Amino acid sequence: MGQTALNLLERYGVVGYDVFPDDATAQLPTPKNVFLLGAKYTPLEFAHSVCAPDEYIGLTSVPDSPYYQKIIVPIPDNWEHNRLLNIPLDSLRRHVNRALHHRHPVCYESPAHAMCIVGLAHDEERRAYYVMKNSWGTRQPHDGLVYMPVRHALRDVAAVYMTREAYEGR
Repeated sequence: MGQTALNLLERYGVVGYDVFPDDATAQLPTPKNVFLLGAKYTPLEFAHSVCAPDEYIGLTSVPDSPYYQKIIVPIPDNWEHNRLLNIPLDSLRRHVNRALHHRHPVCYESPAHAMCIVGLAHDEERRAYYVMKNSWGTRQPHDGLVYMPVRHALRDVAAVYMTREAYEGR
């Protein structure tokens, strides 16, 4: 769940990948400070400088649960029992498309794999596709991008995350 990553950022902070040596192990202590552009941060201060608390909203669409209320998404990966705003599927699609039109990426989660929606595309028959960045690397077809049919993406959606600014269409 993307919410777990947001929860960890909120609780523990974050440090840049380049802070750790290439042979880092889980036993390596977390650095006490992060330095960026001449500024000194704790990992928590740094996390809050790039991802403000409550900056992101999680959305889901579960038809047999009440709409426009926060619900616990009923999937095994939601082991923290996070609550997301449940909205009708057509509303979810409108929010995702509006976010993309305003150049905001959207975190997409199917029960199997999370990806980042970065754009919209259409084929010759005008079928709509979400353009997604896949974490499997750029050696895949299309330099690591996946063109997922919108109807397939929405059929399998567990949750999406976007900034509140994107949700509001700004």
